[in-house]
Amino acid sequence: MKKIFTLIAMALMAVGANAQTVIYSWESPDGTAVESGGKAEYVNGDGDSRVNYKNTANEKDYYTICLNGKKANIGDATASANAGKIVITLEQELAADDVIAITAYLNKNESKETNAYILFKDGVDVESPTFGDGENIGMTGAIGTKSVAIPAGAVGCKTITMTRGSKAGTNLFITKLQIIRGGEVSGGETGGEQSGSEYANSWNFSETGWTAGDITTNTTINGLTLTSNGSDSKWTIDGSNKSVEGVSYSQRLKSGGTGGFSEAGEEKRTMKFDVTGDCTIYIDCCSASSSDERSINIYTKPYTKESTDADIAKTVPAVAGNPVRQTFDYTGSATTITIQPAGGSNFYGIYVKSGATGITKTVFNANDVNAPIYNLAGQKVDKSYKGVVIQNGKKMIQK
Repeated sequence: MKKIFTLIAMALMAVGANAQTVIYSWESPDGTAVESGGKAEYVNGDGDSRVNYKNTANEKDYYTICLNGKKANIGDATASANAGKIVITLEQELAADDVIAITAYLNKNESKETNAYILFKDGVDVESPTFGDGENIGMTGAIGTKSVAIPAGAVGCKTITMTRGSKAGTNLFITKLQIIRGGEVSGGETGGEQSGSEYANSWNFSETGWTAGDITTNTTINGLTLTSNGSDSKWTIDGSNKSVEGVSYSQRLKSGGTGGFSEAGEEKRTMKFDVTGDCTIYIDCCSASSSDERSINIYTKPYTKESTDADIAKTVPAVAGNPVRQTFDYTGSATTITIQPAGGSNFYGIYVKSGATGITKTVFNANDVNAPIYNLAGQKVDKSYKGVVIQNGKKMIQK
């Protein structure tokens, strides 16, 4: 009996350790603000209040906390549009495990980026992850949530001040703001870093170690091998501000063409990494073309010059436009995974999570008879094309 009570106590302690509590919340879904745990006010700005501020996007009204003031003007004595700031007075003091979660969008018909600057006390501050094309409601109709942990120097603080941050090229419209005790950070503070503890391995091409420039020889960085046999089969790392599944990126890895083998039998434009067994692989990617979709082949068997279509474990699309997350479940023993772009593709991040989820997510309708069709070179073709093609991630022969 004593053992049973001990187990129950341990279970309750575990639940308590993982519990999350919202200590502050603001949102206004219909124009009537619902706020708890404190009070948000617009200070030192001219014009209308930016708390419960109405913004119309895509013919819909949103009621927001609008960050229109600039970080550089946060200390201005004279009120102006640039000096306007949001000041939130909290009922509880901030604690070491608090996370600020921001659900927001930017409203532009062109590519822009912005973020939030958060000032606590005695100069202690932090900036949120970047909101970019993935949260640009004017372009994509999307709204995103990103969060940031409070810095150690902010513990005990009961007031936070917010303006646009250093990434701000436009206003940030916040539809929901929460401070969560025991929350999790999403999106990373810079470059959209993923949580290292969540993944067995990860490669975020915006992180330190991935230096902008061309890769023209076989190169291994943190366990990921990029194959290249010269400038004609190079990889390129360059700037690209995008967001996928709440992760903000500032760089991409471009394949520049189709991967495979040279006439001399040298492997080129492929990515390789080892896995220890069952796992789920997430690939944040898109086509290098803004109008033509491409495809990406995943091999779980040794990839050689003699490899055939039958050796492809999965083909996922590299969609045109903004990057999306493709997911592949691998079940089996330890092996080397090879990713072969069948056409120019942009990669933003690759993440390996131990244990297969049982769900393979591919962004297309698997039963769509009108889905794009590709040849084995990754080029988009129509139904008149004859030969082996890929549609909905499946290979078939068109006659």
